Amino acid sequence: MNENTLRVLLVEDTPAQAELIREILAGLSAPTYKVEHVSRAKTGIAQLGVHDYDVMLLDLTLPDSEGPEGVRKMLAAAGGVPVIVLTNLEDEEVAASCVREGAQDYLIKREISARLLARSIRYACERMRAEVALRESEQRYMLAVAGANDGLWDWNFLRDTVYFSPRWKDILGFTDAELGSSIDEWFGRIADDDQIGFRAALKIHLEGGSPHLEFEHRMLDKHDKELWVRCRGLAVRDESGQAVRLAGSMSDISQRKRAEAQLLHDALHDSLTGLPNRALLMDRLSLSLKRHERNAADCFAVLYFDLDRFKTINDSLGHLIGDELLVEVTQRVNKFLRPGDTLARLGGDEFVILVNAVQQVQHATHVADRVHAALNEGFIIRGQQIHVSASVGIALAASHYQRPEEMLRDADLAMYRAKNAGRSRYEVFDTAMHESALARHSLETRATALKF
Repeated sequence: MNENTLRVLLVEDTPAQAELIREILAGLSAPTYKVEHVSRAKTGIAQLGVHDYDVMLLDLTLPDSEGPEGVRKMLAAAGGVPVIVLTNLEDEEVAASCVREGAQDYLIKREISARLLARSIRYACERMRAEVALRESEQRYMLAVAGANDGLWDWNFLRDTVYFSPRWKDILGFTDAELGSSIDEWFGRIADDDQIGFRAALKIHLEGGSPHLEFEHRMLDKHDKELWVRCRGLAVRDESGQAVRLAGSMSDISQRKRAEAQLLHDALHDSLTGLPNRALLMDRLSLSLKRHERNAADCFAVLYFDLDRFKTINDSLGHLIGDELLVEVTQRVNKFLRPGDTLARLGGDEFVILVNAVQQVQHATHVADRVHAALNEGFIIRGQQIHVSASVGIALAASHYQRPEEMLRDADLAMYRAKNAGRSRYEVFDTAMHESALARHSLETRATALKF
């Protein structure tokens, strides 16, 4: 990868969208971007076989490739090239599943800006480098095992004693003389939550149900600090097949686990505010719906809000101040939310609060009042006095909701009703709003059809 010039493969079948992305990237500097555009997945795969690219921008819906299945094929062809999925709003939930399949990020086309696109490309490249580093780390681990750099152990069942190598003890922070030869030196330090799983894996291997023992678990070191280890072992059996000895190794995989946790966090959280993103919100909202389905008394609410006239703040004061405002709004709202509630950022200035344990509508409107009160205090950012308000839409859990998207849609409708009613207020969704939206859509559809 040339840090000064990034080579971009753009797979997009809409000429206007492709030209827009070209113009955006052409206007950026440090690094500069060299864009190669194709309009079909097949052509993109062919290009990947001939040229080296630093990142791929992939339209989710192409004439010869569509949805997660198409993305999976492109990911297989891309190898080590990070892929960013481009999607329309109605495809966003599908695009979120593409991230779980291996895409580094996804962007909604109507929200693409120079800053957002540059940041997404930068983060995608950084995450891919982290994944490559993770694979290299695992290769180094295999070499370390071959060189006996792992901690070794040898458990003699007949004498009920265990040999722990100096390196095994060192992994846990002990000197060679500080630990004895009892199995409790090991089993007594396995984290409580991992005890059942480890003992089950051990039992299966000793009974001949697996060719070798392999289990990843947490252990407490000398100072009772948790670390992740990988345990591998192989039973030695007598003529009757009875295990009489078990020997193996233990390696410290804490760094790998931290890297995996960071990658997972990045895939499910907003990079600016650190809040849950749409994918994580939808997962939590789905769980709340399932709890409500099992127990109708387990109610909850969704509050959808955005900042009134936020675009004016961005245009007049700059995106840097706009970003800092979003971070401060996040901090203020999070202060009064309960531990079981979720504040998520969907993008731009759009936020969603998932409020659990809501028994009546007044509980949800109280949260909306708290949002307004938090914003009414005003903000001072880089010496600028900023006043901002929010329009809030509220949807309450109900038996007719089958999917989280439906509830989010209704909260969004209520939010736009609040905005149209004068901003800096809240509205609670009712069925009339949905019927009005459907009627308006029907009129627009007929009007469009008449033009043709």
